[in-house]
Amino acid sequence: MKQQILPIKIKNLPPIKLRLSDIVIFFNHFEKAILKLAENNIELNISLIGIQNSIGTTFLTTSLQFAEYKKAYTMFTSYIEKLWEKKCVPPLILGHLKEIVNLTRKRNLEIEFEDEMLKPLASLTPETPLPVPYLKGYAEIWGIIEKVGGKEPHIVVRLLNNKTITVKVKETQAKEIANYLYEKIKIK
Repeated sequence: MKQQILPIKIKNLPPIKLRLSDIVIFFNHFEKAILKLAENNIELNISLIGIQNSIGTTFLTTSLQFAEYKKAYTMFTSYIEKLWEKKCVPPLILGHLKEIVNLTRKRNLEIEFEDEMLKPLASLTPETPLPVPYLKGYAEIWGIIEKVGGKEPHIVVRLLNNKTITVKVKETQAKEIANYLYEKIKIK
């Protein structure tokens, strides 16, 4: 199996101040996130093969040994970018990203993830917005239809908590829903 070199920069932290517990926290959550993103049930072997210092920056050189590494790593870094855009992150890695962000805040670090050509892909800093949960499922709301129609077809529903919502609908749906004006309905 081909070995992939994974460079990670930890800025604002020279190796002399690098705590073993910080490395353990980082790699524990990084490894679990990568495993969850990998498509196959694979055995992951992350090895720390070097620590270098350069004016307040620690370079961790690690290697990963599995074929799906690149795809999972790319997905991981894309989810970091979603944090910066304040977009949703899948729950399977949400907790792990949160723990790594908390580490950057606790120790005032910047962790930069790079590709094999040393090109920065994504970074986590103390300013990184905390992950937003990605929820998927179904919901039901109950209310009374108060209005149907308008220039652009829509319905106005008064919810049981007395708040109103407006829902855009197709013209054919508006005509059908008009039969239920002032009646209690369930929207799925």
